[in-house]
Amino acid sequence: MDMRIVETLGQLVWKIMVVMMTVIVTVVTVMLVTVIMVMMVMVPVNMVRVLKDAIKNKNRWFYNSPVVNIRTGKLKNIV
Repeated sequence: MDMRIVETLGQLVWKIMVVMMTVIVTVVTVMLVTVIMVMMVMVPVNMVRVLKDAIKNKNRWFYNSPVVNIRTGKLKNIV
């Protein structure tokens, strides 16, 4: 085989590998960002919903939570 063909093949493979790596990295970062955005949006919404439920139905599990005292809003002393 001629050495020039080997060199061009190597360059082609290297270029393909670089492109694949960049594509994979961009896809992973986009997925991570979307997941983080969804979490940042969903968690406060769920917290607000849970708090509303707790205030509406005062005898629910959250109201009698072992950790949070809903009347004072303070953390109870965990023994």
